[in-house]
Parts: sequence; structure tokens; C-alpha cells
Amino acid sequence: WCTAKELARFMQSVRYSDDLLSPAAADLLITGSNPVINNDRSDHAGFGAEPGEGGSYWCKPGLHSSNQDPKGTGRGLAMFFPYDWTCAAVINSASDTLANESAVSFDTLLAGFFDATRGAPVTISKEAMTIEKFDEIAAYLRNHHMEVKWLDLYDVAGVPHVNAVFGHAPDPVAGRIDMNGEEYQEFMEEWVEQKGFAIQQVESYLDQGKIRYAAIITEEDRPEQRCYHGYDEFLHDQTRNQWIADGFVPVNASVVSLNGTLRYTALYEQRNVGNRMFTQMNAQQYDALFASEGNAGREVVSLNAYRHNGEIYYAGIWHAMNAATSGIHHADRDAYRAADATQLNAGLAPIIITGVDSGDNNAPTWARHGFGAIWR
Repeated sequence: WCTAKELARFMQSVRYSDDLLSPAAADLLITGSNPVINNDRSDHAGFGAEPGEGGSYWCKPGLHSSNQDPKGTGRGLAMFFPYDWTCAAVINSASDTLANESAVSFDTLLAGFFDATRGAPVTISKEAMTIEKFDEIAAYLRNHHMEVKWLDLYDVAGVPHVNAVFGHAPDPVAGRIDMNGEEYQEFMEEWVEQKGFAIQQVESYLDQGKIRYAAIITEEDRPEQRCYHGYDEFLHDQTRNQWIADGFVPVNASVVSLNGTLRYTALYEQRNVGNRMFTQMNAQQYDALFASEGNAGREVVSLNAYRHNGEIYYAGIWHAMNAATSGIHHADRDAYRAADATQLNAGLAPIIITGVDSGDNNAPTWARHGFGAIWR
């Protein structure tokens, strides 16, 4: 016997790894023409067809036992949901009158899952992770077909931390963090120029007073791209103006301040879309631009917070789009988490998180993390 949580983990392992069963045995158990365990299937028009399963999502009915129900007359359900999610549920007492109880329960829970996700892939956000913790979480989620959609690195008291948004990725994604400039250039030459990957995001941050770089690459088809890293303000402005004149638009940008000098890292794509880029906004300026750009039909697609000469600034990019967007900035961890819960309940998903050291040297390290975020 196992708990609902253990059951969900077991079914994940059966479906997505060969740790417990061979792929052939798992297929026989789950989707074979004469499966070992009976299946209830449910179609949901909102989700559409999941590859390989024709739009049907699987439920494994079984018995649930407890101290009050030692003979197992209750119902246990292990369900395979869209976007590679697994759900387990226990029903304390089985109905004596309801036919196909597991199928009815499955339909109800699947409908609730659709309402909760609004038919879009589920996203998971994590903030203020150490690099080691990020590596651990990213590896776990990758085993369940979720990849990094947004990556943000920032330092607090000289130590780097990671914010990330994970989501369903139909195309293979890879990435690397903790690179110096030479390693970053070699990474881009190997994976982008030689192997043909596209760039999903570029990032820069400080680690013990040195600039480090990170990048996410993908096999997804993307427009023609250009990028630079570590440029000073003059070279950044000059290159940006020239590339925009060439028909490229900024897609994401990261700024760090090293010894009082700003260094810019940015990605551009050849697109025909209205855009605005501001890289030295204080909190009040960002507030005003968030409202005015939103009123003009442009929404945030990149946001990066950084400290410069003792103050917090933001680098942001807006693109023209028809989308409902909500945001927060200058928030401590409690305020960020409260806002995240509110936005999730409203049906919005996190797409961007950016972190920064608040600079309060009298506060404990854990209280110095500041956040900005975007939900859509």
C-alpha cells in the first residue's frame, strides 16, 4: 500500500523512466492492447489530442485501504494528465450506486485541471535558489518533460542566486550557467553557429565581483538572431541603434554594474513588431512606463533588475501584443509569493522573475532578496 503522493510518484516513474520497469513493460502496463491494469479513458476537447494517446487521458483505478477501511473498499485513482502531469487521488468510501465511479471521478478531476490551467501548459516558478538547488530542481523537472522557460541570476552579498520559470517544452532545450566571457563565446560558437541551435535567452550576473554569463538554447525554429555580451554603454547604444535599423528588435537584455560601469548583454531577433527598450529605469520610472506602455498595447517581454551606484534599476523590453499582463517590483519574498498566489488564482502564469540585492547591510542575508515579476 502507498499514499496518494507515493502513488503519483510511482506512476511518474513508470511513465517517464526505466528505473522500475522496462519501456516495453511500462507500455504494456499503461497503453497496451490488453493492459495489465484496467484503464478508464477520458476525452477533453479543451486540451485537444495528446501525442500518442489520441486525446484520451488515462486513469488507473485501484483499491484504497486505511485503518477504518482495512479491506480496501475505498477507491484509489492514478491519473495521467496532459502536459506530462500525474495526479493521484483517494476516495474514502466507494459508492454503492454510482456506476463507473472511477471514470466519473476522473472526468471531474480532469475538468478541474483544465479550469486551473485554462488549457495552457502548467508553469512552475522558483525563486532565490542556490545554483546547486537550481541544478537539482531543473534535472528533476527535465525528467518530467519540463524545461527552463525563463532564467534569472543575481547576487546577494556577493553570492549568486537563481530565479526560474519552468514549463512544458515541445522542443529540446539546453543551457549553461557560470561562464566567463571566453567560455560564453565558445558555448555560443559551438551550439549556435556550429550545431544550429537557436538562443532562447542570454543572462549576465556578478559572482564575487566578476561578470558571469548564462544562456538557454533551443531547437525551436526562431527568426534570425544577433547577440552581444559585456558591452559598455556606448557600444551597447551604438550596436542597438544599428541593429534596429537593420530590422532587428531586442528580445531580452541583462545589465550588471561592475566598479561603477554598466555592462550590457542582449539578444535581438529579426521581427516586425512594435518595441521599446529602456535599460536604466528606477522604480518610479518603471512604474510609469509599465502603465503607459501597457496603455499603448505593448507588454513586458524581458525584465532585469540590477544595482548601480547603490540604487536599484530595471532594464525592460516591451513588445506590441494583445495580452493581459500583471506585474510587481521592489517586492520582498513574502510580497512576491503573495502576488504569485493572487495571479495564479486569477488564471495568470508567471513568465518572468528578476531578483536583486536590496542593499540593506543591516538585514540578514535571507531578507535582502528583492523581486520583480511578470504574469500573463
